[in-house]
Amino acid sequence: MQINLSALLAALRLSVADPRQIARLLISLRLPPLVGWTALALVVVLSALLSAVAYLVFPAAMDPAMAAVFASGFELLLMQGMVMAVTLMLVQGVGRSFGGTGRFSDALVLMAWIEGVLVLLQAVQMVLLLLAPPLAEALGLIGIALFLWLLTNFVAELHGFRSAAKVFFTILGTVLALSFAAAFVMLGTIGG
Repeated sequence: MQINLSALLAALRLSVADPRQIARLLISLRLPPLVGWTALALVVVLSALLSAVAYLVFPAAMDPAMAAVFASGFELLLMQGMVMAVTLMLVQGVGRSFGGTGRFSDALVLMAWIEGVLVLLQAVQMVLLLLAPPLAEALGLIGIALFLWLLTNFVAELHGFRSAAKVFFTILGTVLALSFAAAFVMLGTIGG
């Protein structure tokens, strides 16, 4: 497989048009875990860097605790790394609990690819914030939809599930369950 700009652009287009096919291609590369970890670390660092720069250039009104995280590049990097690690564990663990057969090293590569696509979208969004802020907001919503589209199809392909719809609803159920668990923990902390 030759890697150049046109091949990368074609792979990005394919990611949106047929994410299961690009997932199969990435899995077929049989990359070692070190490559997956390195790629994931790189895109998490890039994402944190872009987020920190966006916060400095376009400070938004937000909760003071979150503003402190965004103002500190290291805390933002740590938070994004933890979110990515939890997502990765859920992709592997929940998929396996439903009979999935995906390898952890392939999950690493697929999550790195998703995050890489989102970093590119984030960079475009930053440019749009300068040129056309309403379009930047719309692109943010498109980014959420793209993340769910890629995650659903990549998890389905990774674990050998036929139904992307079932995977999507399992993702939503997992997020809902985690939200309830987090709310109970926070209520217990506040109440105790």
